[in-house]
Amino acid sequence: MILTTICSSCKKTLKVKSGAKNRGDLQREMGDNITITCNSCATVNRKHINRISAEVDNRVIIASIFAGIIISGLAIFYLGLIASLLLSIPIIVWRIEMNNAHDFNSYRIRSS
Repeated sequence: MILTTICSSCKKTLKVKSGAKNRGDLQREMGDNITITCNSCATVNRKHINRISAEVDNRVIIASIFAGIIISGLAIFYLGLIASLLLSIPIIVWRIEMNNAHDFNSYRIRSS
């Protein structure tokens, strides 16, 4: 899961570096407002944590695809047809990522 927001001047996507799984954790880690500097236009953006959204990290999905192919390729010699079920690993990882992003985006902090 990647946390992102939009730059107020150049409208480019900004990544928020945090390992928070929900807005409550993000609030405890960074406070109600986050200050982010845009890499494109060098504008300092001050965003409320409700303006931060979560997106699926495609690198994790691609890594799970490769892991599923390698593991099922090795296991097919020992387990046969059951090894083909290991190809479902990327689908499981994708579903977990989608649920994490949905959970983050559906939870809002009360503005003061």
